[in-house]
Amino acid sequence: MSISKTTLLDIAQMDVAELEMITAAIKARKLILNPIAAVEVGDAVYFDANTRGIIKGRVEKINPKTVIVRGLGGDLWKVSPGLIKRQAA
Repeated sequence: MSISKTTLLDIAQMDVAELEMITAAIKARKLILNPIAAVEVGDAVYFDANTRGIIKGRVEKINPKTVIVRGLGGDLWKVSPGLIKRQAA
């Protein structure tokens, strides 16, 4: 998909509030397309480890296809980003 000249001209004429709305929409779309962008190193997260139940921990490292989570017990987990949820602050 290409961006039309009209779209670029519209963006060039937007004020700060409109640009912030566009930025928020772009970030939301990125999260849908790339779940790994939903977390950052240090974020408190949790995921369902099936038979082991819900695992809570912190993001240690973000790899291209996985996220390394250090569980509260100290264990390291390599998790698919689509399975991770951020904990409420």
